[in-house]
Amino acid sequence: MPRLPLPKRAPASMPGLLLGLVLGSAVPAAAQIDTSRADSLFGASQWEAAAAAYATLSQQDPKNGRVWFQLGFARHQAGDPAGAVEALEKAEALEFAPQRVRYRLALAEAETGNTQSALGWLRSAVDAGFTNLGVLRTDAGLEALRDTPGFAAVMQAAEAAHVCSREPCRQFDFWVGSWKVFNPGGQRVGTNHIRRVENGCALQENWTSARGGTGTSINFFHPGRGRWMQTWFDGNGGIIDLEGELRDGAMRLEGTHYAADGTFELIRGTWTPLADGRVRQFFEQSRDQGSTWYVWFDGYYERMDSDAPGK
Repeated sequence: MPRLPLPKRAPASMPGLLLGLVLGSAVPAAAQIDTSRADSLFGASQWEAAAAAYATLSQQDPKNGRVWFQLGFARHQAGDPAGAVEALEKAEALEFAPQRVRYRLALAEAETGNTQSALGWLRSAVDAGFTNLGVLRTDAGLEALRDTPGFAAVMQAAEAAHVCSREPCRQFDFWVGSWKVFNPGGQRVGTNHIRRVENGCALQENWTSARGGTGTSINFFHPGRGRWMQTWFDGNGGIIDLEGELRDGAMRLEGTHYAADGTFELIRGTWTPLADGRVRQFFEQSRDQGSTWYVWFDGYYERMDSDAPGK
């Protein structure tokens, strides 16, 4: 994928757009100056006054990257994208919050019509770690860029760099799809639909049994615990909490099954991808704290025709 050149500043005069406090949230100010008044004006969306206050602060402490960033943001919101670029380039040179600064530069340059410069900053923001796919897909400030070939390349880079596009978040992908589910005797016992949600950071399961029962689960890799988690809810008030890992070619989770009346049993489940493309889901439960186990569910998943590979 070709790299776009790092953009240069170009002047313009179109009005600025608000991205939101998620990108302009405050960080602790440098100790040598008092930014409280400017920050208060910024928080109140008094953009022209905030820009003037930050401009004064930037002269008092020209090496304060946060002040330059806030100044650029405020100028952009006040309708001065060219002035915003000037201030944001100062923040960039001081290496302040590269992904946030470069993203704001992309927005400012996009407003001025400098498409290649905006795309260059946007790709540079992604390289610095900006992979908020929801913002990239919906931010109105990028509307002028979305029909350009360069924007598609930037989105591909952001999607590839997104944390949930990489291992171990993709270990359970073999379960994704629409399935007919059969018991070991070949009798159909239900259907299940598993799809990626939240930019692939979780799997959502929606189960319907042949008898009409329903249930849903959320499955995700917990980075703090280094484990896979599943929480299941069914239409009868039952809840299952599981956690575990991919081991020996199968997803192995264990935990507790709580009935609606408050009683509970230990439960463990294994999801195994089979050589013929099916997936086996095998559950056991224990009523004696794990001394003995009985089979609770044994299902073989076959892809629906519309979901089969190549369809």
